[in-house]
Amino acid sequence: MRTKILTLSFTPSLGGFDDLPLTDFVRDKEVLSLREYFFEVLGFPHLLCVVDYADAARLPSSSRPVRASADAEQASSGRDDAVARMSAPDRALFLTLRAWRNEQARNDGVPPYVLFTNAELVRVVLARPASTSALGAVEGIGPGKVRRYGEAILRALNGVAQQTPSAAESAPNAATPTEAAP
Repeated sequence: MRTKILTLSFTPSLGGFDDLPLTDFVRDKEVLSLREYFFEVLGFPHLLCVVDYADAARLPSSSRPVRASADAEQASSGRDDAVARMSAPDRALFLTLRAWRNEQARNDGVPPYVLFTNAELVRVVLARPASTSALGAVEGIGPGKVRRYGEAILRALNGVAQQTPSAAESAPNAATPTEAAP
C-alpha cells in the first residue's frame, strides 16, 4: 500500500473543487481508501485528499482496475457487478443512497466519491445498518463519515424500507367497512 496526498483548491468558475488532478492520479491505481480534510487559507477553501492505493502493475491481473469509460469511480468500484447481482429492493436502495450522495456532494462542492464510493454504498445496502454504530462497522465507513452523514444515511435506509409495501398492505382488503343503510 502506498499513500498520496493531493491538495485541491476551490475553483469559483466551477462552483466547487477541481477534482481533475485526483481523477488523473487514480486512473491507473486501485484506491484502497480516501480521506478528505477541508481547510481554508486566507479564507480560500481547500480540500486535502489522502489516498491509500496500490499500483495497478503490482496487482494480480484479475484485480487490476478496468478503465473502459471516463467514469473512473464506476469502473474501479465493481459497482456494476455487485448491483447487477442485487435484488430489486436492494438495487432501489442503492440508487436512493447514490442519489442522496450525489446531491450532498453537490451541496458540499466535492466529487461524490469523496463522500462515499459506490463500493461503500453497496456494502451499506448489503449490511442494512440500523444504528450509527452498526454503520461504523461497515468496511470503509469511518467515524468521520458516521459523524457527518450517519443520520442522513440511516434516514435514507429507513425511508426506502418504509416505502416497501408489506404483505398486509398489498393484499386486498376484504374487511373494508361498508356504510350502514339509514
